[in-house]
Amino acid sequence: MVRFDRGLLQRGLSKPVRVGDCYVDLPDVLGGFDPATCSLDDGLVFLVEDDGRPNLDFFRWVSTMASRGKHSLEGRRGYAYDVAGWIDFLHDAYGADYLDAEFDDVDEYGRELRTASQDPVSGDTWNRKLAAIHDFYRWLVRDGRLEPGDGPFGQPDAHRDLRSRAVGARAVRYLLLPQLRYFLQVGIRGHRPDGTIDTAFRGGYPGRDACMANVLATTGMRRNEMRSLTTVEVDLDTPARQGRRLLLGAPAKGGRQGHVILPRRTQEELRAYVEGDRDVIVAVANSTGSVARQEPTMIVVEEVDQRRQAVKGWDRLANRAFAKPVAAMSVGERGRAYRRDGRSWEPLALFVGEGGGMVSVGLVNRVFETANRRIWSWRSDAGAIEMSPKVTPHWMRHTFGMHLMWTLMHDLIERDDRLARLLRDHDEPGIRAYGQAVMWPVQVVQELMRHRSLKTTWLYLYHLGELDHSVISSVDDLAEVFLAIGRQVGRSEAPDGTR
Repeated sequence: MVRFDRGLLQRGLSKPVRVGDCYVDLPDVLGGFDPATCSLDDGLVFLVEDDGRPNLDFFRWVSTMASRGKHSLEGRRGYAYDVAGWIDFLHDAYGADYLDAEFDDVDEYGRELRTASQDPVSGDTWNRKLAAIHDFYRWLVRDGRLEPGDGPFGQPDAHRDLRSRAVGARAVRYLLLPQLRYFLQVGIRGHRPDGTIDTAFRGGYPGRDACMANVLATTGMRRNEMRSLTTVEVDLDTPARQGRRLLLGAPAKGGRQGHVILPRRTQEELRAYVEGDRDVIVAVANSTGSVARQEPTMIVVEEVDQRRQAVKGWDRLANRAFAKPVAAMSVGERGRAYRRDGRSWEPLALFVGEGGGMVSVGLVNRVFETANRRIWSWRSDAGAIEMSPKVTPHWMRHTFGMHLMWTLMHDLIERDDRLARLLRDHDEPGIRAYGQAVMWPVQVVQELMRHRSLKTTWLYLYHLGELDHSVISSVDDLAEVFLAIGRQVGRSEAPDGTR
């Protein structure tokens, strides 16, 4: 981040400028950028990439602020610093580009700022920073750099939700298990609140849509991680006896690899989706030629090593051989990967859209928006369950975290009489060891949800009292999913840290 000085740049265009022990040619570094016509005022800041070239998106956004009503130089400078800080945060913390940022990235950024151990920002300061970031992404959409509906502010109420729940316990929005089941059955699958089929429902592929929501809610995956799953990672040929650990690689947030558990019941639902909706979608896309139009940019997978979870083939776009572990494949590579199956193309992506390719972020958002409208339309029915009409994909992640935390806490404390014995015997070393064991559920949830900071995981503890024990111990299928995850984690991660 550099302070803009028009005169200095103009003087440096005619001769090399000394930077440290080297001399650099400014016209080459600027890459055609003309400081004389950029409409920037002295004192504003601009960003440079790692190779020394200006970030042109940032330049153009800052240079148009005056024409969009932001006449104060101090105000524009403040906006520029706020967005530059946001871009630096993405780069330093996750190695991510601002064009790939999502809602929960801004959410976590606000939480990091407000809960910083040194110099935390106030609520008013965060709202100002958020306004600057929002303005930057609105400009990216207007300039065509982002599609409408993409980015962290793709949903209509994203800005307002971030203002009201940027930090603290309010940041956790989740569903109780009866609400989750109601959302899946009524909102997505097209049932009535009384359980009967709504004959007026026109939902496209409810099996696929409900399966996506269920994977989010029973694994804690983020939206981008879920949609980039492949048929190689999720091997459904082998009958599932218990939950299966999946390695999330390159598509994971910040590229930080981590494991999630895919519960047995979720695997069964995935198998039903693959044999049902997915086969239909792929067959239709092949018959209409939608997949054939992707052939010039395909990665043609010729060999799959299921044991090593690696693929080999040919990248038509780059015109070269392709060989990678699936965990190392980017979201874009996964979306371009297809296998030839007779005369048809079979996408490597597990969740496919109507065109036969990987589902888009916009499609996932539309599934939830449509479900919210259905939930709202049945709000006055006698069998309706009270719940928010603005459930988002990220609510599913919090739902997983909340219920898994409670399940592990319940198994460790309420079903264990060790604490009573230790207190009765006044065993102080044992009590201290037990206190460390109580931290184990928090550490397990942090591991499975891949939180960078333990402070984020601690937020779930504020809401544990809101969960009804009878909900967890009921015979509801969804409750059994969380209990199964808790038991499996309990076997693989003992309280004393052994595996």
